[in-house]
Parts: sequence; C-alpha cells; structure tokens
Amino acid sequence: MPNLKVPSPAHLSLLYRETPEKVMKAHLALLNGAPNFSYQPLYKTMRGLLGAACSEKELLSAISRCALRADIKEKYAELAPLIADYFFRKKIAYAIEVAPRFYPVARDLLVPFTPPLIYADENGLCLPYFIFWKKHALRGERLSLFASIVREILDEDPDLCGARFEVVDMSAGSETGNKSESRSLTIFLEESIEKISKDRKRDMLSTSAEGFRRAKQVAAGMPSKRKGRDQRDQLDPNQLGLL
Repeated sequence: MPNLKVPSPAHLSLLYRETPEKVMKAHLALLNGAPNFSYQPLYKTMRGLLGAACSEKELLSAISRCALRADIKEKYAELAPLIADYFFRKKIAYAIEVAPRFYPVARDLLVPFTPPLIYADENGLCLPYFIFWKKHALRGERLSLFASIVREILDEDPDLCGARFEVVDMSAGSETGNKSESRSLTIFLEESIEKISKDRKRDMLSTSAEGFRRAKQVAAGMPSKRKGRDQRDQLDPNQLGLL
C-alpha cells in the first residue's frame, strides 16, 4: 500500500475542505503527487548562514556546493532571492533547530510540528514557518486554522510561548495552478491573521480527522508504488507535494 503520511499542521490546514469526503480526496491527490526530494538541506543551509548576512549570493553559493541533483538545486535556487529578502536587514543573534512536537487533532491523530528553525533578533524570538509550495497558498480560513494550531502549540511550551510567529509564504500566491506565475514573498504576521472561534476550529479539525481516516482506509487497499532511483531521498513531512 502507498505510504499515506500523517499531515503537518500546515498540510492539515491546506487540505481542509467542507466535508470529510472532500478532505479524503484532497489527501489522496497529495498521496499520488508527492515529490521525491526534501527541503531539509535547504533548511540546514539557512541555519548555517544566519548570524552572518544570509545574502542571495551566499545562499546560491552554498546551494551549488550541495551534493544534490541538478533539478533540486534549481528548485532551491529559485527560492534563494526570496529567503534573502526575508532576512534582509534583520540582526540575527542566533538560529537553532526546534525539537519536533505533536498536535492532537483527534484521539487517534497526532500531527507532527517540525518548524525548520527559530531565531533571535533585536525584537526577541521569532518562529518563521516557510511555505515553499508554488501552486497553492494558505489563505482565508485555512490560514487562520494553521495559525491557531501553531499558537496553541507555542503557548503550551514555556520556552516558546513568548515567541512571535510568522508565516513566510513563497508561493505564486494563486490557487489557479498557473505555472507561468512567478513566486513572491508574502509575510503574514500572526496579529494580522484573522482569528477563528473555538467552535469553528473544533468543527474543522473534526472534519479533517474524519477525512484523513477515510483516506487512510482507501490507501490501505491501493497497490504499492514501485520506487525509482530518485525516490530514495527522505521526504520532509512539513513540505510534501504541491510544488
């Protein structure tokens, strides 16, 4: 059977639909379109350059030295100017990895939250969540759901509850799937994201959990995919698919 991965909070929010049936179909579509590469090397490169300038030139130079396929380097290079733009003029004191956490969507569904880094600048701690998907963007109620989940996770951790949270979107900013559109940098500060009520959040999570259960049942009856040579790379659970 294909490996239906437990979604991250970002994917759970992105794949939310009005009914469990539609959520199920969204998960199965993602299952059939997951890429065969990871963003982990790019995250590590970013962390290594923070504290220095983290300029576009430095990022491109570091990417060129990575032992990766040429097509993956091209995908990383496309993001380099936007990453550099985000960190431009920030005075980074340090940047570190964040230990994985799990969010209980339902009693039988814990979703992993593994943000790539947290950094300290002149304004204190900041946890940026980078959206590298090109054709889809978190907007509206789905963005509100994601922000609500992340804030709940942060508030439960005494070391992170005071950190500010930002969604750093590097998509084409459209859900049309038009490949000719270019990426752009959009930063959503937590305070600018519309809040959702506890009741609405509970309903959305319940629908998402039921849709994932149904998708898991369907995937269990599907034939296994044959793995090609290029599928040996481990996938980053926070950035599956939707490129």
